[in-house]
Amino acid sequence: MNLRIANESIKKTICTCIFLSIVCIASFALSSSSSIKTAENFNLPDIYDESKSYSLSDFRGKPVLLNIWASWCLNCKKEMSQLIEIQKEYEQSEFSIIAVNIDNHKDKALKFLNKLEKKTGRKLNYLVLYDGEKAVPKAYYPLGIPATYLIDEKGILKKNYFGSFSKSGLLQLESDINDMVGKAK
Repeated sequence: MNLRIANESIKKTICTCIFLSIVCIASFALSSSSSIKTAENFNLPDIYDESKSYSLSDFRGKPVLLNIWASWCLNCKKEMSQLIEIQKEYEQSEFSIIAVNIDNHKDKALKFLNKLEKKTGRKLNYLVLYDGEKAVPKAYYPLGIPATYLIDEKGILKKNYFGSFSKSGLLQLESDINDMVGKAK
């Protein structure tokens, strides 16, 4: 008899734990999806000219695509030429791409960028900053790189994209940018 009561008590405890877990997960999901996340500001030097530095707040009033990359990341390398095309498409709008390099040594990033320009025959048409201290990844907690964040004109983080863009991912990104550029006008 005592064994049966103990089993029922264990079942009730397990059911209660499962129920509370579901409630906690649901409340976290609802709170994280409805909360407004302001993009973390940063101040970093231009990768080509350290005498110039830029803050994310310098771009307030414009939608921004923030990309975190490294020269040793194969998917990042692939994505760089895609970002050139995206910036070219939106060059007449109030839209900016900021690429933040996190290499340990800036010279490796510069070497890669020079190769990219020679290979594609195009100059970079967006801002590239250097973050040797890795402050941006520490602030944005990417799941990996490349990591890309779409930030609206008010500095609110709207979307994040982890990994390189597939064809469908690029189409979604362009749709998201179109929505944002249209709202910023």
